[in-house]
This record gives sequence, structure tokens and C-alpha cells, in this order.
Amino acid sequence: MKAVCQSYGCSAEELRAPEKVRPFTEARAVASAIIQGLPHLSLTEPGKELNRDIAPLGRVGRRIENKAAEDERLRGVLESAKKKAKRMAERLA
Repeated sequence: MKAVCQSYGCSAEELRAPEKVRPFTEARAVASAIIQGLPHLSLTEPGKELNRDIAPLGRVGRRIENKAAEDERLRGVLESAKKKAKRMAERLA
């Protein structure tokens, strides 16, 4: 979550907000896509942390991956957030 928040310049509280404001909905989708790409993680904890059901969270993660294939800006944001998340995970290991 921290990597996504840094990429989008938002706080974890803003990601948890119930509103469907574009930068935050996109950030949640990017977080979901990153988590789904990591074999040792599931959407259960992030779903609880973000106050979201995991089924829709999973769908938006897959949707954002598909959209990133065609959208250069989104692809860059997604790749940047993935790299940040990987570096953070390596520091924790």
C-alpha cells in the first residue's frame, strides 16, 4: 500500500475512503494488481484494510492490468509502483 500511496501522492486514509474519486480508485486498483501478482499474498488483508470486498477488488486489479497494456501513462505508474513495492519488500526481508 505504501508504494502505491507514494506513486499517487495520497495517504492510506484516502485509499480507505468510501468515495469513488478517480485518483484513489485507480490507486486501489493498482494496489490490487500488484498484490495479485505476488504469489505469497492474497487480497484478504488489503480488502480489510481498504474496507472493500475482495471480489470487486480482484476484478479492478485485473481490469487495470488490461488497461495498462493499452495506456502508456497507466503502464508507467503500475510498473513504478511494482518496483517500489519490490524494493520495500526486499528491505523488509
